[in-house]
Amino acid sequence: MSWYLKRLWKEQRAALSLLILITLITGLLTPVIVQYERELIDALQGALSGSGWDLRLLQPALILLGCYGITYLLPCGSELLYEKLRAAGEGLLSRSSLEKLQRIEYRFLEEPDTADLLSRVAKQNERAAQAAVRSCCELLGAAISVIGFFLFVCSASWISGLAFLGLFILLLFFSNRSAKGFYHINRQFSETERRVMYLDKVVNGRSFAHEKKLFGFTDYVGRLRSDYLLGQRKAQRRFDRKFAVAFSLIDTAGYLCAIVMMALMLPSVWDQTLSIGVFIAASHAALNLNLTAQTRVLSNLDRLLELRGYWKDRRLLMELPEQSGEAAETEAHAPVSLRSIEFRNVSFRYKEEGPDVLQNVSFRLEAGKHYALVGANGSGKSTIVKLLLRLYDPSQGEILLNGQKLQRYSRQSLRGLYSAVFQDFSRYYVSLRDNITLGEPGDPARLAETLRLARADAITDKVGTDTLLGEIYEGGRNLSGGEWQRIAFARALYQGGELLLLDEPTSALDPISESEIYTQFGELSAHKTTLFITHRLASTRMADEILVLDQGRIAERGEHASLMEAAGLYARMYESQKKWYSESWEGEADETA
Repeated sequence: MSWYLKRLWKEQRAALSLLILITLITGLLTPVIVQYERELIDALQGALSGSGWDLRLLQPALILLGCYGITYLLPCGSELLYEKLRAAGEGLLSRSSLEKLQRIEYRFLEEPDTADLLSRVAKQNERAAQAAVRSCCELLGAAISVIGFFLFVCSASWISGLAFLGLFILLLFFSNRSAKGFYHINRQFSETERRVMYLDKVVNGRSFAHEKKLFGFTDYVGRLRSDYLLGQRKAQRRFDRKFAVAFSLIDTAGYLCAIVMMALMLPSVWDQTLSIGVFIAASHAALNLNLTAQTRVLSNLDRLLELRGYWKDRRLLMELPEQSGEAAETEAHAPVSLRSIEFRNVSFRYKEEGPDVLQNVSFRLEAGKHYALVGANGSGKSTIVKLLLRLYDPSQGEILLNGQKLQRYSRQSLRGLYSAVFQDFSRYYVSLRDNITLGEPGDPARLAETLRLARADAITDKVGTDTLLGEIYEGGRNLSGGEWQRIAFARALYQGGELLLLDEPTSALDPISESEIYTQFGELSAHKTTLFITHRLASTRMADEILVLDQGRIAERGEHASLMEAAGLYARMYESQKKWYSESWEGEADETA
């Protein structure tokens, strides 16, 4: 939290200075009010006992009137400052989180623990920005008030002062325990929330609607959701009961101490060795001491201690390893012109103790040529794409771009080199135009040409380029899976990278649409180097070279014709797919006959 307060002080020095001044004044005023209440009551007692009315009454009355006025006016100004600082603080926390997110090693983004961590931090950003400054300032003001009340109580009864001190120490102890419990409950809730959000998507999502009707599993999903939430609520109730009893007992003990102190002071008041003003002021101080400790101190301390978990999570986020070489890059982010990319004896594993996903892989891609990457599921095809994009670095071996190690190029330069269409492409619920230009103004003519090349111009006729897509908007238009994939294809073409990476780019398209895309492949890939991953081997005929992966190794390579002649793994895969189409066709022909 110290990092946050330092940054906020640098950006909002004037507002914070004014807020601290208001806090100090407010904190000092409450014990001052008690003191002048005593003086006013004693002056009134003297006037009523026959000493007469004089200016001794006027001074404490005027001071009290001024103190009460300031006490009511200052919070209005502090609320405006709190809101200003909350907005500035939330922006600061959100910006730093997004900047860190861009630098984190990609492998951590694929781990569930990181997803939970990001969820907890993002969910608490606004609360942290609001509570950090407010709670610190209110706690400072409350502490000043507590010290003033405590000194007043001690002056009347040091035994009562010691009793209140002991209760205050107990209060701090249980508050710390409560905050630790809250942190663990919050961590558990993050995991539960992630599961419940997924189940809500299953219950309400359009993509699951047909299977829900067919298989009738809505009740099962509903039971799972209820079980998760019920378990969370039970844990929350146990937590609340445990600490509610402790805090209630401390609160009650505080009021009992105040009552006992007042009872012990009554004989002195009766024999007039203690003035009524001192008795009332001390009683007021004792009650305010307990009330301030239980409300202002406890509530603000609880918030700060609970946020300790947030700052711990935030520190964990900021300490996640960043992409290697990112900070050390000193070269200008100049565009890279592709001549060749070479994998040289590359091996890779996702975890240090895990198996090798790629083993001693070597191949070379030449500019302007077209390559296909085929193989069974789990053979390492997508891993090669991730290494090319430098989402990961090789465990062994090296990747060379134009003869230089890939790490020597800035990531910004590499992003300008690649365009990609992934099988699990993203669906952005913005307009069609922004889906393709990614929020940039864009060139209308270029946009129209890109849509034509991707065979997505029919989508423009259907919804227009500026209509919002997705069901989260009123009037938003939803699209079919194939239409979304055409948009993803158009987005990759629009970005204009020299190396076009296609990971099952037509998996959601119907056979006719897929055939149109591949028929137009020459125009789509003009002046580009392409690497496409596919399970539909009919498309590999367009490749200048086919790389066949098997269990993390390159088993075969060559053109379609030469690989078929070799009668190896590729030929068996091709014949297996061809068999299904030919048998289906022959069966239909026999039935017709």
